[in-house]
Amino acid sequence: MKVLLVDLDLLQQNRRRKFAFPNLALLKLSEYHKARGDQVFLNFPLQQPDITYASCVFTWNAKRRAAVPDGAIVGGSGVDLRAELPPEVEHIMPDYSLYPRVDFSMGFTSRGCIRKCPWCIVPEKEG
Repeated sequence: MKVLLVDLDLLQQNRRRKFAFPNLALLKLSEYHKARGDQVFLNFPLQQPDITYASCVFTWNAKRRAAVPDGAIVGGSGVDLRAELPPEVEHIMPDYSLYPRVDFSMGFTSRGCIRKCPWCIVPEKEG
């Protein structure tokens, strides 16, 4: 199966930036599908993918959703705070090969935040 992953925060990114923070949901979806023998592509103009996922972390990039093919599964805190990965995907190790220029990994030392900044989604999303 051909799987297209679309990082809406990475599309048409400012070229002066050296890298983008990898999208953790897409990293996990990539590993999930590769473990099943699927071919996975990131932001590649793939003709006729069997399934397309798109994810957006930042609300200011949500308008890029229009670039995603019809029928795509779209999620991320930038478009839907309630969206969650299925447990079998959420608890898988991320596939960092999806972003070859990234030479670090990400993890959480805690979840949530004690502050309630009016512009931040963390208290609503993570508690």
